[in-house]
Amino acid sequence: MAGTWLLTFTIIVSILAVVMAYYAKKYSINEMRNVLNFRAHGLLVFGLGFILHTLGDFLSQVYGGPIEIILESIAHFIIMGSFVFFYLAAQSAVEGSRGLWFK
Repeated sequence: MAGTWLLTFTIIVSILAVVMAYYAKKYSINEMRNVLNFRAHGLLVFGLGFILHTLGDFLSQVYGGPIEIILESIAHFIIMGSFVFFYLAAQSAVEGSRGLWFK
């Protein structure tokens, strides 16, 4: 029962985070558009990885340990891929702020 609630809560929070990230991207200023774009894509990939990770815990009760290990291993690679988007967002933020640095 707790696994069902955890999976449901994970899906709801992931969807809310992705929707709010894309909503923030829609109303961004030009200097922040790339940062918010990378961040929104990163949150989408991270949310999918986190849902898959939690799904592995949920399905382990029915199918056993091997399916849990397989799904969680795939989810770890997906989550690692989301950090590429977060890195690009940070790099874009630094590049966008270069004009504001002291000279």
